[in-house]
Order: sequence, then C-alpha cells, then structure tokens
Amino acid sequence: MATNNYFDFLEQNSSDNPASSTLGNNNEGMVNLTTRADAECQVVCDGDFLFLLPPNQIIKEKAPVGQHILQFISTEYPNVVVEKVVDFSEEGKNYLVLVSDFQALLADRIKKTAEEKVAAESKARAEAEEARIKAEAETIVSIEFIAKLEGKGTYTGHLKDGKPEGKGKVVFENGSKYEGDFHNGFRHGNGHFVYSSGETYDGGFVEDMRTGHALFTFKNGDTLEGEFLDGNILNKPNIYKWTNGKKLACFGWDGGANGIGVKYSKDGSAQEELWEHGKRIKIGPSTNLIPIDLGLSVKWSSMNFGSSNPEELGDPVYYGNEPCTQESVIFFGEKWRLPTTNEVQELIDKCQWTYLKYLNNRGVMCTAFKVVSSINGNSIILPVGEEEDLLSGKILINEYYWTGDFAAGDNTQHTSLKIREQDKSGLSFSTGGQYSEGRVRLVAK
Repeated sequence: MATNNYFDFLEQNSSDNPASSTLGNNNEGMVNLTTRADAECQVVCDGDFLFLLPPNQIIKEKAPVGQHILQFISTEYPNVVVEKVVDFSEEGKNYLVLVSDFQALLADRIKKTAEEKVAAESKARAEAEEARIKAEAETIVSIEFIAKLEGKGTYTGHLKDGKPEGKGKVVFENGSKYEGDFHNGFRHGNGHFVYSSGETYDGGFVEDMRTGHALFTFKNGDTLEGEFLDGNILNKPNIYKWTNGKKLACFGWDGGANGIGVKYSKDGSAQEELWEHGKRIKIGPSTNLIPIDLGLSVKWSSMNFGSSNPEELGDPVYYGNEPCTQESVIFFGEKWRLPTTNEVQELIDKCQWTYLKYLNNRGVMCTAFKVVSSINGNSIILPVGEEEDLLSGKILINEYYWTGDFAAGDNTQHTSLKIREQDKSGLSFSTGGQYSEGRVRLVAK
C-alpha cells in the first residue's frame, strides 16, 4: 500500500472525453478528483462503493477533504485489488489518481488461475485413481498364477489392473511356496521362497526370477549368502556358513564354493583355502599362527593346522580326498609349508619330549608333548590323542603328523610321524595311503 502523490489537475485531461460523477452536491469541504485505470474496476472509498471505472477512461468527481483509502477492485477477478492511501488536504484543489499496474496483475492472475485449474484437475484425477487402487488393493482374491520356473500355483493377495500387486503369496502345484512382493503380475521385489525339497531362498526377485542379494538355506541348516541372477547364484564372492558356526568367505560359486576363500572359526581365527567346484583342494594355516624359534634349521608353528590354541589337535587332514603334499597344504602368501622327514627328525634329536596330561583353564583334559629345544630352551606344545588297546586294556597314544615327503619310490604313499608311547621310544615314521588321517604342524618357509 503506497501513499498517493499530489497532482495538480491539468485541463488537457478533458480531451479524454471523461465521464463525470459527483460525491455530493455541496462543494464546501470538497476537492476535485480525477481517476483513471488501465482495466475495468470498481472504485471503493473507505469501504463504500463509488462507481464502476471503465478501462482507460477518466471520471471526474468531488471528494471530501481528508485522508482516505481508495480501492480499485477488478471486475473480472475481484481478488485483484490495487489500494492507495490518498491525502486530500486542501479544499478546492485538483487531485489525480491513476492506476497503471492492473494489466500486469491481471495477466499474472490469469496465468495462476489456469495453473490452479490444471493442478485441481490433476489432483482430482489422482484422487480418483488412488481411490480405485485402494478399493482394488483392499480386496483379497485367489487366482491362478503361473511362474516361469515353478509352473502353476494359486495366488492369494491383492490386484492392480487385474494383476497381482503388493504383498501376496503363492502355493505351487509342485509343493514350493512363495510369500513376498508382487508387481505387474510378477514376483518382483523381496520375498521368501521355499523349495519343494525344503531349501529356502530369502532375497530379491525381478519379474519372477530370483535376482539380487539373497540368503539360501540348505535342508541341513547350512546357509549361502550371495548374488543371484535369473534363478542362479553368480560366480561372485559369497559366504557359506556351516551349522557348527564356521563360515567360508569364498570368491566364487559354480554349484559349490569356487576359488580362493577364507574360512573363519567360531573364535574368529581364519585360514585361507582354495576350492574348485565345491571341493577344497588346497588349505592354509590359521592366521593366528606364530613361528617359534627352537634354534633348529626351521621355525615351527605355534599350533596345529585348524586349531585356535596350542592345546587343540586341530582339523585332521586326509590323504587322498585332501592330498597332503607341500603343494596342497599351503598358506597363500607363501609363509608356511609341511616339514620334511629330516626336519621332523631334527625336532626329535635336538629337543626334549615330555608327556603332559592336565586340565586346562576351560576344564578340558589335554594330552600333549611339551617339546623343549636343547639349544635355546624355547618350546612348542604338540597335542596327541589317546585310545584304549582292546586286548591289553592299556591306554595308548595314537597320533600321526604328516610330513611333506612321499614314501621312497611310491607317490601313492605319504610319510608321517607316528606317536604311540609317552616318550621318544614311541616315535617312528610311518606311511599312509589313500584316506589315511593325520594332523598337520607347519614350518615357516
């Protein structure tokens, strides 16, 4: 709202052929007022209607002396108003009030009105569609469903445009089941799928196919986490978890673990392994192995392969299905290897072997040899197992530790250290063939 400037009335305005109007017949206390606007409007003074002002025409009138609020209100768009505060201070003076911004205001109002109309129509259509979809979505139906791989089944859930949409479930004729997201008639989004064989899949679907990051659960409880595409797991990094708490983070999968992987035990220790088509072909030691210097030609590891502390026997290695050769039992990084027969003999000859049987701090009975170097006094613990001789009833030690040497002239047999007594008299070398079992104690390269 702006204050009106004073204008002396110019007689040349009369050439505009103005209309004329008088607020009162008495000229006492009045001024001469001339008005003009660039669009048709109603003129209101202090809330009272005065007259209709045609566009670009002049109306002359008398107005009372004093300060007033003049409002010019568009006839076509009543919410477009130009308001002026005028001060008619001197009686008999001539005053001119012009309004030249109506056209711009009206053009803006027309544009906004058109936009508001389009927006209102669009909103109405959206609300109608939303209502239709809501009504359809609130109706649960059961219809026939045909999947790309599983075939026919019965879908129970909501529809959109006559097709499964939103949350729903399908029971297939082959016994498999699905529950999860649907879109445009397909299983699409995330879902839980139970195979007829009992395995389960929890993860993404794209147009009916298992695609995306998912968790596959086998019948025995083992799980496989990885990326699926078109129903198959990709040959990409994945995680296989056994029910005993161990897990394998492998770099690929082609029906089984494939490539280099890291196997983690429940205690968090890890070892590297190499798998091909679901079969472990090379294995490495635990990452928490420490090389112990006994003053010998090689440094011996602090614990057995597959163990989490020096008192544990660790995982057995079977000759045949897991070949026990220096090339097969490796640490990726070339830090460890199997000892030779001569290096094991050196361990026997230059160390004291003391048999121990005790309860450890976890209350577990341990049987082991403490092997102490005669050169520098350092030691390692070499765990062994016991068994009862059925004929004599005597408790005997029965343990084998693999070396990296084949039997002389026979690469189907492998040499191991055999331990049968509670002192060095029970140490000897033996050979084992296919599927023979033994423990592994590595040495540093």
